[in-house]
Amino acid sequence: MNPDQLPLFKPGAAHWRIKDKDAHASFGELGDGKVYVHDQKIVFAVQVAQKTGRPLLLQGPAGCGKSSLAPFVANELGCRFYSYTVNARTQARDLMWDFDALGRLNDANIAASVDEARVKVVNLHNYITPGVLWWAFEPGSAALRGAVGGKHLQVPLCRDPATIDPKDPDKVIHYRQPGAVVLIDEIDKADPDVPNNLLEAFGSRRFTVAETGTRIEEQRPYPLIFITTNKERELPNAFLRRCIMLELHHKSAEDLEKIAKAQLGEEHSDSYLPVARKVVELRTQAHERNLREPSTAEYLDALVACRELGVLPDGKTTAERRRWQDLIEIGLRKLAEPDPSDPRNRR
Repeated sequence: MNPDQLPLFKPGAAHWRIKDKDAHASFGELGDGKVYVHDQKIVFAVQVAQKTGRPLLLQGPAGCGKSSLAPFVANELGCRFYSYTVNARTQARDLMWDFDALGRLNDANIAASVDEARVKVVNLHNYITPGVLWWAFEPGSAALRGAVGGKHLQVPLCRDPATIDPKDPDKVIHYRQPGAVVLIDEIDKADPDVPNNLLEAFGSRRFTVAETGTRIEEQRPYPLIFITTNKERELPNAFLRRCIMLELHHKSAEDLEKIAKAQLGEEHSDSYLPVARKVVELRTQAHERNLREPSTAEYLDALVACRELGVLPDGKTTAERRRWQDLIEIGLRKLAEPDPSDPRNRR
């Protein structure tokens, strides 16, 4: 293997669970990065992204497993993991760096009387916070906020967020491999200008910190970048050209059963497949009516409710069947079926 590259992502056909001790990356609802039921197309898409150095753009409906693939791959490869969830206020710069203009203004107001503030306010690196792309591209300069000889310039060091154990912040996580995996989640939530403003970072693998002029360039091994979209907004063609694209779909009933066994254990597994089949049925109905489809996380929630409350998808009594219908409405469909006796629901 080329030492400048991450090890190729190639788990075996039946290898879809990471050993607990090896899992550091986690994300989202039950997305602990330990389990991912995949097929060979998914594996191949990740490999193409690795070999080309292009971001992997994951498309598909909400709850189909887009966000949970990245932490699984990070754990499989044994490298650092960074994530950023995009929202309507996100700017492209937030993924690269943040500049605390307000903090500098406050320091400037007291610089005339405080020597320490006067020294700090002159050096703009003191007000820079590296973003996920900076950490993935150049972790060494990110720790120094881009300042050369940062310790001598009185620039406080940044701690790499990927090395912080959420269960024990004082503990440092060490990785088997260099390199990084980055998750940029829900890119379509951002302003349309955001993807365009990321073209240099993704196309040329570099960017420049505007306030300091610091040039950040991707270091080998190149990071593996995952970007997710629910296709709520069309992405620019120039952005799409710089990505590898993969369409994900909802899991089959059999795959849902595998996920349940990995997440919840083998006990009570008799109910996993029947409930999974009901979820697939509900998804089909929702798709036909252009309604929201139940996610994998909601399927797992329904299984927990069935186990803890004794609910069965095929109850024998009227009361048992009613409880299952109630569970569908409050936990899976989350929309009550229209009452045909209500005149407002008649055509």
